[in-house]
Amino acid sequence: MIQSTSSTVCLHGGNEQQPCHLFWAGLNISASGMNFNPQETKPKSNAIRHLLLLGMLFVVGLGCCRVFRFTLPLLNHVFVVGVLCIPILALRNLSQLSRIPKVIGFVFLIPLALFSLLMILVAMGSVACEMHPLNKGCLQELENIERNGYSVHLMLDECGGVIGGRILTVEQRRPLLPGIYLFRLVDLFDEAYEGEMTPISANQIHLHIPMGVKGSFWTQEIDRTYTLKRYLYF
Repeated sequence: MIQSTSSTVCLHGGNEQQPCHLFWAGLNISASGMNFNPQETKPKSNAIRHLLLLGMLFVVGLGCCRVFRFTLPLLNHVFVVGVLCIPILALRNLSQLSRIPKVIGFVFLIPLALFSLLMILVAMGSVACEMHPLNKGCLQELENIERNGYSVHLMLDECGGVIGGRILTVEQRRPLLPGIYLFRLVDLFDEAYEGEMTPISANQIHLHIPMGVKGSFWTQEIDRTYTLKRYLYF
């Protein structure tokens, strides 16, 4: 008959008695050798989820920058800066991954973060130039044509920003919500400063840009016809 003791006893085939705590201690040593710790894997899984979320926000944000505009120009700059900050914010979550994924991620993400930082500085410089009293009215609408559900605008941007110069653009817009409209850049001309649009048919316009005056950087004459889509992209 076996008497109960303070330690657990295991019976073996040879009627020998050994404490079970030796067996469980061996299991604990094996488990610790495998470095299996559920609490350590949780921050890594959270970091991966955050990186995926930031990646989706970045892609969606870039798409919105291309096809949407605010009627207030300052909000456009704020939105662009917000999107460009996403790769920089992702560096913190990337640092929480294990060694190999972290190194691979830094190789791809650091150049993108540096480029985003450069574009943020450019955007901030453009905002500063637009808000400067001497540059008041540097963004002008030279002409617009109203169509069924959309409009076409000939815009002259002389704000310059940190890169200087002037840009003449042809833009197509369609109202979407109060303060927001769909946007499509039809054409762009560096250093051009004047032009004239003429409607041809329901969805066609003609653009004429005369030769620049002597001493200007615009040295050509443009005559182009554009076929537009009612919903801008389809």
